Amino acid sequence: MRPGGVSHEQPWSHPAEECVVVVEGSLLVEVDGVDHRLTDGDSCYFDSRLPHRLVNDSDRPTVFLVAVTPPSY
Repeated sequence: MRPGGVSHEQPWSHPAEECVVVVEGSLLVEVDGVDHRLTDGDSCYFDSRLPHRLVNDSDRPTVFLVAVTPPSY
């Protein structure tokens, strides 16, 4: 994700579960109004029915993986 990039303009929800793993850089994971800062090697898991989005608020690109089950798109 490029610097300043977001997964969605506003947090959204869908019936699924997600796991996010940061490979390189920094990522802000917003889940149900709570911010979680992930950096190299960090991961998080959350219920996607809660409003969420991913934000790169740093000045460098972030490389990350997202696993979603069941697929919703």
